[in-house]
Amino acid sequence: MMIAQKLYEGVDVTGQGMQGLITYMRTDSVRTEPETLGKLRDYIKGNYGEKFLSDDPIIYKKKGTSKVQDAHEAIRPTSLELTPDAVRGDLDKDQQRIYELIWNKFISSQMSQAIIDQTTVMMESHGHFFKAHGSIIKFAGFRTVFLEAAAEKRSRKGGNDDEDSLDTAKSGLLPVIEEGEAFKAKKNPEKEEHWTMPPPRYNEASLVKDLEEQGIGRPSTYAAIISNIQDRGYVEKVENRFMPTELGIVVAKMLVASFPKVMDIKFTAQVEELLDKIEDGEVAWKKVLKDFWKDFEVTLEKAKEEMKNLKKQIIPTGIHCKKCENGEYTIKWGRNGQFLACSNYPDCNSTFDFRKDLDGKIHILPKDYFHDNCPTCGKRLEVKKGKYGRFVRCEEYPQCDTTLAYTLKLKCPECKVGNFAEKKSRYGKFFYGCSNFPNCDNAVWARPYDFACPGCGYGVMVYRETKREGKQLQCPKCRHKVDWVDTPFGDED
Repeated sequence: MMIAQKLYEGVDVTGQGMQGLITYMRTDSVRTEPETLGKLRDYIKGNYGEKFLSDDPIIYKKKGTSKVQDAHEAIRPTSLELTPDAVRGDLDKDQQRIYELIWNKFISSQMSQAIIDQTTVMMESHGHFFKAHGSIIKFAGFRTVFLEAAAEKRSRKGGNDDEDSLDTAKSGLLPVIEEGEAFKAKKNPEKEEHWTMPPPRYNEASLVKDLEEQGIGRPSTYAAIISNIQDRGYVEKVENRFMPTELGIVVAKMLVASFPKVMDIKFTAQVEELLDKIEDGEVAWKKVLKDFWKDFEVTLEKAKEEMKNLKKQIIPTGIHCKKCENGEYTIKWGRNGQFLACSNYPDCNSTFDFRKDLDGKIHILPKDYFHDNCPTCGKRLEVKKGKYGRFVRCEEYPQCDTTLAYTLKLKCPECKVGNFAEKKSRYGKFFYGCSNFPNCDNAVWARPYDFACPGCGYGVMVYRETKREGKQLQCPKCRHKVDWVDTPFGDED
């Protein structure tokens, strides 16, 4: 959604200045303005030919019973002159992919249908029968747009005919086969055994699709839902899929037990319908709230007692403590999420961060230590993650409770007293500010480096990376740029 927001607000296009590339994206509308629809059909006719254009304009309707937010048009490119190729080089990798997706969907929306033969091929060899299912494309129609995009992607990567054949096989497409045709047996055929697998865990796309099908939320809230379940520690991303944390599992179980009506998947969809009826004047909002609160108030009071000790629960892991060897690591909850702690606490204060893989196996993460030692006891300082970013804490905590900001080995060029410290804004964005705040309010939005600006002599320059110019250092004062390879840090990862 942030990438789409940038495409909507505007991108600096070579020779044309700032251009908004897409229409408003927080909408589930499927409507296209008649004038734009006419231009689109002319574009298809001129670039693909009349046979690829649908006979009549296709007017789409939203599936399901949920009310469509139709104040805006469907998400589409703002100009048919700004093709994906025309803006390539002005967009970064993710922006280009999102724009191509929107472009291809919009162009194909008024193209003719594809004609595909669903084919079953029966083969016989020495009394044994083999069956293959697949499709044969007779006429590509709207699929031409996506086939062209795939072919162009392969050509940019240096693809070959073998890869094309492999892609065809993976997509379930079959070559044209005549009845009675003989096949050549494959030498050393591979034998594969397939087991019934459980449904894959949600990723962002499948979660949004399910929310939409269930009538939960709106396009403007999907991004917030995905953000919240991660920020609150209910799920973690593992191999680009959402893996529930121990906290998420426990919270879900307790919510279902305490609020069965509210946690019913149909409840949110019903509320959405009621809100639509309130908007249309079919029901009074006061009656809706009164009917809901009558039962919910009783349930809420009961849940306050049952759920207040949630974070005091201890979950064993079966992993022996690395420090005392007699204890066992258990999963606990702190202010900043979950961690492993020895069951012999407070006699043993060993703790570790951890992650879980898709099979639920716990992997202990190695500790990250700060470049300086504890100023109080001289022990090492551990780098920890907190609500407002990274900080450092003595490894002997709680015996030594020294806690400091996570700072770089880089003096602030303004006050010459503090160092740049990594911080997190209230909107979740990281920045680097002087540790001498509030006496010094110097701050930059990107990682600073100890490199004097060749243009104005300012003491630090900050890291930046763009699709067109690559990795660079830029002066926060005069905006002078230096290529990354021309700095002492050019060989850093």
